[in-house]
Amino acid sequence: MILRNFLYLDTSVLNDYLSTIEGFIEEGPIDQTETEKSNKSGKANIKFAEGNLQAETSTETRQKIARTDASKFNNLYDYLAKENLNQFLDAFDDEIWRQIRRGEIIEVPSSITISKVFKMTQDLQSMSPMIDIMQAFGQEPFKDKQESNMFAGISSLGEHATKQNIPIIFESESTRGYSFYTRLQRQYLKTDISNLEGEADILGKVQKIIPKGKQEEVFSIVPAFDSFLSREQKRKMLSDKKGKNLSDFIKGPAIVVTPIAIYR
Repeated sequence: MILRNFLYLDTSVLNDYLSTIEGFIEEGPIDQTETEKSNKSGKANIKFAEGNLQAETSTETRQKIARTDASKFNNLYDYLAKENLNQFLDAFDDEIWRQIRRGEIIEVPSSITISKVFKMTQDLQSMSPMIDIMQAFGQEPFKDKQESNMFAGISSLGEHATKQNIPIIFESESTRGYSFYTRLQRQYLKTDISNLEGEADILGKVQKIIPKGKQEEVFSIVPAFDSFLSREQKRKMLSDKKGKNLSDFIKGPAIVVTPIAIYR
């Protein structure tokens, strides 16, 4: 048995897969009854006969049991391994990469990073209380109205981003140059966002394959500027070198994954 420390576990997908494999859905805890029987004997004295009398007593214990999410995952993982449905991508090359198909289940020992632009929105949002305090004491942290509006726009996006899925990029620990990308649903997180970065195993289904020479947007704060910049101003900003740091992209060869679990 493998003991895992889950950082992320999509229990909705887990239950869907198990119901397909096992053919049923657990709707709640299961009643379990244990009965213990014992015999009691006593000596009886009668005028013309002597013998033993026996009486049977029983004790019944009832309890409700339920499979834990970790136990369910072990069942799913064992089934995938038994049926050879799980590709363990510990080390691979171009030939193995070309054989990966959409819909396959893969497991990748990975080095995980969170989108830099996404992290920037979180950092800017955490600055908002300090900005409010400075303004309350009559200090203006911005040099002009446009800068103030820009910060307000990015901060509002940061607040909005706290309700959105978390974009992460990960690479194989053993084979660099091949990237993976996914978005994590917050309700299935088992730890703080900051603890996601680092080495961990990721199990998921291949959603999309990005070929070499192509790229896909991971996260962008460009929409934050729509409310206070004209189309021409935004075009000029994006053409500047600094403007290119407003979005994160993943370049092929890469794979977009629908995550099932992340664990150490």
